[in-house]
Amino acid sequence: MTARSSRRALAGLAILAGVAVRVAAADVGAKKVLCTTFPIYQIARNVTQGRDAVAVGLLLPPGLGCPHDYALTPQDMQKLIRADALIVNGRGLEEFLGAPVEKANARLVVIDSSAGISDALQYAGGGHGHGHAGADRPSEWAGAFQLAAGAYRWSFAKVDGKYADPAMKIVILAAEKAGAEAIEHAEAQAAAILGRDAQPRNAGAELVPADTAGELRFDPDQDVTAFTVRIAKAGTYVVFTEHLPFEFEAGEHFLKDADGNDVEPVAQEPDGEHDHGHAGAHGAGHQHHHTGANPHLFASPRQAARLALNIAAELSKLDPDGAALYLKNGQAYAQRLNALADEFSALGRRLGNNRVVQPHGIMDYLARDMGLKIVAVTQPHGQEPSAAEMLELVEAIRARKAGVVFTEPQYSDKVGRTLAKESGIMTAVFDPAASGPDNAPLDYYETTMRANLKAIETALGRR
Repeated sequence: MTARSSRRALAGLAILAGVAVRVAAADVGAKKVLCTTFPIYQIARNVTQGRDAVAVGLLLPPGLGCPHDYALTPQDMQKLIRADALIVNGRGLEEFLGAPVEKANARLVVIDSSAGISDALQYAGGGHGHGHAGADRPSEWAGAFQLAAGAYRWSFAKVDGKYADPAMKIVILAAEKAGAEAIEHAEAQAAAILGRDAQPRNAGAELVPADTAGELRFDPDQDVTAFTVRIAKAGTYVVFTEHLPFEFEAGEHFLKDADGNDVEPVAQEPDGEHDHGHAGAHGAGHQHHHTGANPHLFASPRQAARLALNIAAELSKLDPDGAALYLKNGQAYAQRLNALADEFSALGRRLGNNRVVQPHGIMDYLARDMGLKIVAVTQPHGQEPSAAEMLELVEAIRARKAGVVFTEPQYSDKVGRTLAKESGIMTAVFDPAASGPDNAPLDYYETTMRANLKAIETALGRR
């Protein structure tokens, strides 16, 4: 998200009645940097440590957690009026910020901590829904194809005048297994590859099976952007994509051979998403599950390190005199977080069971880092599943042999405990550090994540 789009995202910030649009004379002095949420606040505190010319504050209560249903108060508005900069999580987490922020504080600089992170995840399998279809993969869709040697055309079309997304990550892997077993066997490798930076691929580029991911970039000036898939040897190939390929169909199948014949996967996950019995595939023959970017980057030490570096770079522009300190602190903090992320990744390779159940998409980034398979999502932001959905979840958990149901301290563990009991597995607490105490120490995030590291190992064991 760019600075301009960040301002658009904040473009609905409502001016609450009775709040004067002014900056008090007492506010002149140290630059006031306001952070929307607790995890961003903790990162900013570490980045600005030792810089007295900057005062870092928190907009929302520290114990709130993810602010999906939050509404601004007059006190929040007063904080925004006095601030010089506002650091946001980005990726749609701050939907509670309403119409134009400039009217409340025209001089406010908005810093999007997630700007430039091109490999952010989408909510898997419908994101906030209770459904488990597609939730256990490192991407939104996976398909196994039986392919002969030759060239294939993979196309992406605008639907209703626009692409479902401007870009999409993809990885193609040769498989030793067949069908659904090929997808299962390739998931861990795909998760690791998709967790790394992707190589840009523009219209017409050639895609080949490799241990690197490509970021397909769709031409906004064309109704269809096509790529060539080159297969050197006949066999089974598994494709993992960041978004559902059916979201980019407008009248023809996404994959065709050299003769123009449709090439269907022999197995895919989620199952039942696509039906060519209807012309004009988008919205007719499948359910549309794309619900936007997953904003919970902070729940992964690897991603939190990237947020820290982004914040350090942007604060250096806001306060050039403190740039050297911000960059030094940001790099030191990112180094510690990356070392912690390495421990999580190493543990992921040793786990006896890597199948887990999560509450609402909070573990997606960490699962990608560790190679965990999320087999079910239980509660979207506190909404309890129905009795029928509970039965479906239990069936999915049993069938996919999950090892643990994780709950969050920010939400009730009632659903998680019930599912675990009915499925015959244990529960454990995963704390994403989305909230914390009023006077949290600077190492609060690291301490919390180390507790998560131990909880994951205890719950899933070693092989």
